[in-house]
Order: sequence, then C-alpha cells, then structure tokens
Amino acid sequence: MSNSENLPPKRRKLKMWQWAVLIFVVFPIILAIFVGGSSSTTSEPTPTSEVTEEEVTEEEVTEEAQPQPIFSSEITRWEPLNPASGRAVFTIRNTGEVTGSPGSCYIKVQDESGQYKGESFVIIENEIKPGAKWMDKAIIKVTNEGAFFATVGSIKCGK
Repeated sequence: MSNSENLPPKRRKLKMWQWAVLIFVVFPIILAIFVGGSSSTTSEPTPTSEVTEEEVTEEEVTEEAQPQPIFSSEITRWEPLNPASGRAVFTIRNTGEVTGSPGSCYIKVQDESGQYKGESFVIIENEIKPGAKWMDKAIIKVTNEGAFFATVGSIKCGK
C-alpha cells in the first residue's frame, strides 16, 4: 500500500468565473426560492388615503416658496495623464442665496472636431454656502487615446 492511498483526496479550488456564477446566479435563485417565494394565499389590498385638492396645493406652494441654491460651474484645468486619460479640475460656485449641494455633475472634454472625447459623472454631496466655491478633480478616459488633443470642456451640475 503506497503513501498516496492513505492520504485524503485533494480539495479542488474554484476558479474566478465559477465563484461569479455561484454568487450571481445560484445564490440569488436559492434565496428567491426560500425567502421570496410566492405563497398560495392572496394578500389583502392596502388601504389608500384620499388627498384633497386643497392639501396638494398647500404642499406645492410650500415647496415652491423655498429658495433653491443656484450653481455656476467650469472646468478650470485639463491635465493629460497619459494618451488615454486625463484629469479635469473643476470649480463649482454657489451663486444663490441659500446653502445647498449641486448633486450630480456631468463633465465632458473633447477636441475641436469631436473625434477625441471623454465624459464622466461626479456626485458632490458637500453643502456649499452662498458665495463659496468647491474645487475638485475627476479622472476621465478619452477615446482613441486623444487626451493630449482635448481642448474643449464643459461641466453641468444640478439635481
């Protein structure tokens, strides 16, 4: 009897794609069967409350009466990092009268012809006081390795 016959069998390791199938396909199916499975009983409808026209108009008036922050934004600098990407440095200024957050910002850079372009979304959660500005940066991938050709940029912010 050889030494290898006495040893327990080797455990086989799962490959990366097998883990992905297990996590994203098998586990959700098992979870849906045991946790979110349908029952044979019908659920009772939930009662709905009726809202009068007066209540709706009062809510609309109070929401509209509150001043909203106003933001101006610009790309202050474009720094190519390599042929395929660059860093857009941008500034957002609160030109309104109340403190607020601009929410999401859409940044776009390109060359004059539009052949080389890149875009990104940035979410700004910081509250900006009236008259104050917020500077930040975003790494943007540019098509056709044209980061050194990008000369035109724009940024639009708003919730």
